[in-house]
Amino acid sequence: MASPIGMIIIVVAAVSLPSFLEARDNYRLTAVSSAVSLNLSSARILAITRNADVRVYIISSTNYELQEDTGSWTTEESHDLPTGYTIAADSYAEFHYRGNATPVTTFTITDPN
Repeated sequence: MASPIGMIIIVVAAVSLPSFLEARDNYRLTAVSSAVSLNLSSARILAITRNADVRVYIISSTNYELQEDTGSWTTEESHDLPTGYTIAADSYAEFHYRGNATPVTTFTITDPN
């Protein structure tokens, strides 16, 4: 027979496990979103330093690229999202040599849960 303290530990663990799993999922979504945000900032900095247009372009629901306009759009960086996460956008974010962005774009990151 289990001790009362052991039973209390089991009950507390069973009750708190869902909140730990939710916190883990929220952390992962925040990490993926932060990585996309960092790459948007990198695209802006790249546009300014290279004196060229640079865009963040969605290739698929799990992949996006930073592309530079060198007469045609060339891929500078390619990024894959972690398994299960998807990305969508209503357009692409394009940064000009002074750092301004057009068009206004919303990126949506979706987690697997």
